[in-house]
Amino acid sequence: MTDKPEEMPRRIRSTTPRLLRGGPDGGNNGGMPPDLDIRVKALEARTSEIGIDVRGLIKGVAEIKGKIAQMPTTFQMQAWFVGVSLGLVALVFAVARALR
Repeated sequence: MTDKPEEMPRRIRSTTPRLLRGGPDGGNNGGMPPDLDIRVKALEARTSEIGIDVRGLIKGVAEIKGKIAQMPTTFQMQAWFVGVSLGLVALVFAVARALR
């Protein structure tokens, strides 16, 4: 039990100088140049590309919503099927009656 509290301050003390020895970018720049202005410009370019992609995605979703709104409902399709079926049955009876 007494070992754990003693280890904690040592870790903090050993970690702090390591972080302070790192560069202004914290030691991990993610493969980007160390100059902050260049990094900011690169991030701004990427976010503008993301904004364009999102606008295209929104436009595509709006087109899909429009096409779905134009589709007939299940009730409309069933009514059309019943109506066509009754019309064909009436036509068959009319032809059968005329040939008699």
